[in-house]
Amino acid sequence: MNRQFDAAIYGDANTISRRRFSIVEGQRLCGWPCDKTSPNYARDQEYCPVQCVDGVLKSVDVNFTSLKANLTAAGKRGSHTLKATQRLHKKLQGQVLPRICAGEPVLPVTQASDLNPAHCGDNGPALLRKGVALLVGVMTGPAHEERRRAIRRTWKRWASSRVLVCFILGRRGLKKSQLRTLDAETLTHRDIIWLPNAADEGIPTLKGYAWWTYAASLLPYSCAENGLRYVAKVDDDSFVNLRNLEADIKLLHCRPNVYYGHMAYTGYDPTTWSVCGWSWQDEGDNYRKHSCARTGAHPPFPYINGELELLSAPLVRFIAISPEVREFVDIATRAIDEEKTKGISLSSRGGGGPKLWRQNEDIALGYWLHHGQQQHHFNITYVKINNRAANMACVATMGMYQRPRDDSVVVHFLKRPAGMDYLWGVLHDGVPHNDDNCTRYIWHNNCESDDAKTPFCTEDGGRQTG
Repeated sequence: MNRQFDAAIYGDANTISRRRFSIVEGQRLCGWPCDKTSPNYARDQEYCPVQCVDGVLKSVDVNFTSLKANLTAAGKRGSHTLKATQRLHKKLQGQVLPRICAGEPVLPVTQASDLNPAHCGDNGPALLRKGVALLVGVMTGPAHEERRRAIRRTWKRWASSRVLVCFILGRRGLKKSQLRTLDAETLTHRDIIWLPNAADEGIPTLKGYAWWTYAASLLPYSCAENGLRYVAKVDDDSFVNLRNLEADIKLLHCRPNVYYGHMAYTGYDPTTWSVCGWSWQDEGDNYRKHSCARTGAHPPFPYINGELELLSAPLVRFIAISPEVREFVDIATRAIDEEKTKGISLSSRGGGGPKLWRQNEDIALGYWLHHGQQQHHFNITYVKINNRAANMACVATMGMYQRPRDDSVVVHFLKRPAGMDYLWGVLHDGVPHNDDNCTRYIWHNNCESDDAKTPFCTEDGGRQTG
C-alpha cells in the first residue's frame, strides 16, 4: 500500500475503471429534462428518454426499431430523444440500484428491555439493544455552533429510531474555555462524540481515520444479525435527506461491502500523497495523458467525495484493523510533525505539509479500500449517486451545482446556517422554491448577523418574496 506503482510488481496499468470495479448506478435515471417543474423543461424535454414520464422511470423495455422510425420524422429533436433513450437503456443493462437485491432487508430489532432513544454517548452493546443500524458522523469544528444548531433544527429531525446522527469533535489542542463550552453543549444535547486523539486543525484525514476507528469499536460481531450495519461521515455544511439515504441502503441489503456516495476517479501516489489523472470519467484518459504511471501513481480507482461517505460495517472494520492503513497514517503523521517543527501552520488552506492531510482525506480513504480489494480482502460494491449529491445552487439544474430535488440524498456547500432552514422548508415543509429567497437564505444567511450589512441585504435583493 505504501509504495509507488511499479509495473514489475503490480503488472501493467489497467486504466479503464469500469472493467475492474463493481459500480452500481444510484443516480437519478431520468433527470431534469424529464421534470415539468424544471425552469428549462420546454428547452430540454427533447433530451428526456421515452422510458421516463413526468421525471419517473416508467418502463424498461424499448422497441428501438419502431422508436427510431417514429422519431426520425421529428428531425434533430427526435435524434436527441433517441440518443437519450439509448443511453438510459444501456445504463439499465448494468447494475441499477433498485434491482440489486431481491426481497426485503431484515430490520434491526429493538429489545423490549431498552426502549430509550439512542444517544451519542452509547457504546456498541447499547446501540445493538436499541436497534441502531446507521450511524452518521457530522465532522464539525469547535467554532461551528451555529451550523450544529441549524442541523439540529432541520435534517437531523428526520432520523428514525434506526438512525443516530452525531457531531464529531477532536479534543486535542482545545483551550480550557472551549472545552467548558463544548462539554456543556455535549451534556445538553447528548449528540456529540469526542475523539480524544484527534484535532481540528486543518488535518481532516487524521480526524477521518480517528472517526472510522472509533466507529469500528461500536460495531457488533461480524456474524451478528443486528447492530450497526452502516457508518457515514458528512461535513457540517451538508444537508442530508435521511429518508432517501435510508431508502437507498435498504435496497443494498444483500451486498456486504458497500461504498456509497458522490464518485470520481483518480490515480494516486501514496509516498507523496499526490493525485494524478483525476477525472469524473472512468476511462483513465487523464491518467494516460499525464503519464501518471511513470510518476509512480497507481492506476485510477473510484473514490467517494467527502460531503457524504458511507461504508458498510466490514469496510469500517477493515480501516480500523488494517496494519497497512495504520502504517500509512503513521508515516503521514510523522511528516506532519516534521512540518510543525519548521513552524508551518496547518490550520489554513494555504498551510504547509502534505497536501493529503489538508484536502484529500476522501481520496486517501478510497485508496485504502481499493488496496484492500486488490489484496482480495473483499469485493466492494461502489454506489454512485452523483446527480443526487450536488453542491447547492439556486438557479442551475445540472452540473456540480444544482437546485435540490425531492430525490436528492445530500446537498453540499451550505456555508450559512440559514441555508439549512431554506432546504428544510423546501424538502420537508413543501415550500415552493424561489430563486430570490434561495439567494437570500443560502448566500446571505437570511440577512441576519453580519450579513445584514451586505449590499444585497441593504438593497432590494434583501426583501423576502413569496
